[in-house]
Amino acid sequence: MPETIRILLVDDQRLMREGLHILLELEPDLKIAGEADSGGAALKAYAELQPDVVLMDVRMPGMDGVEATWRMRERWATCSRTSRDTTWPRPCARWPRAAL
Repeated sequence: MPETIRILLVDDQRLMREGLHILLELEPDLKIAGEADSGGAALKAYAELQPDVVLMDVRMPGMDGVEATWRMRERWATCSRTSRDTTWPRPCARWPRAAL
């Protein structure tokens, strides 16, 4: 049996988190370890849950997904698997291309 991959979902839109939760758990080797609705909440959830993967939205009020990802990588050396999602058609000029 394959190892289960534990995922932390981070998005300020509840409907998006719920939809991703349902879709991802259709895969037998994926489990949603937790959810967060902001960058700050993502940091707290990561500290508590230590998921294998973080699926993070880029655009969120307050601390956005790019800043939260940088902070996770600064605090936890083991945090190397993050994925950022956005519905923007092209990157925002505010963020360096390497961050996206």
